[in-house]
Amino acid sequence: MGAIVTRGFRVALTGLTVMGIGCDTAIHLMVDPINRRSVVDEIADRIRRQILEGAIRPGDRLPAERDIALEMGVNRLTLRQAFARLAAQGLIRVRQGDGTRATDFRRHGTLEVLLDLLGSVRGSPRVLTVARDVLELRRNAAADVSALAAERGTTDDFDAIGRSVDALASLLARAAPRRDVERAEVEISRAVVRASGNLAYELLLNTVHRLSEALPSIDHLAPIPPDLLVAGYRSLLALLRARDADGAHRATVEATRVFDDALLEHLRATAGGRES
Repeated sequence: MGAIVTRGFRVALTGLTVMGIGCDTAIHLMVDPINRRSVVDEIADRIRRQILEGAIRPGDRLPAERDIALEMGVNRLTLRQAFARLAAQGLIRVRQGDGTRATDFRRHGTLEVLLDLLGSVRGSPRVLTVARDVLELRRNAAADVSALAAERGTTDDFDAIGRSVDALASLLARAAPRRDVERAEVEISRAVVRASGNLAYELLLNTVHRLSEALPSIDHLAPIPPDLLVAGYRSLLALLRARDADGAHRATVEATRVFDDALLEHLRATAGGRES
């Protein structure tokens, strides 16, 4: 699977070539001089992109630190900081005596990798599959949170959700900028997840929102009338107050699936391909 296995594989990228020990695989890194304004980010981004795109495969040994640092025009401390970020995401493994190897991000990667993966596949048919996976995660997590909120939420929790919905209605009534409306909707989501009493979901929500921001907006293609948007949130709140966990779960799935289907159709048209 990795560089120890002979496969006659060469990455079609310009840059540094170093032969892995005990194998005939040459790993090429894009190592043009780095812009020092964000040197650590740039190094991490370049290597991460090659791992996610399959140019560097699981088990491949990266070139020695001194060689990468020399070619990129950076010091080894800076390079190690970039490696630390990649290791924290589960993309590489650094071991004394074995050097630095790429890992299988499907087995070791964190959820944050999805953000970078979305960027690397943007504009290609693969974006459909990644976007579908992100939307499924968001939809199912939101539905589970709604059900838990109905079961565990307190009157104070529901009142807080109600105030968040009122704040959204006020913004919509005065035609506030879309960004302000989006923030208000995030606050509603935060209020619902707090009512669920589940810290893991609350932390997951942070990543899910960042993933959602990485997806294209289709408000101009499928705008939701303000009155209908507010009515949807008020209906959900009524289900929460009624302790109708099944109804809250079902309503959340149905509401988000309409948007998700429209977004996937938009991506399918703009990417010019099918899910792969």
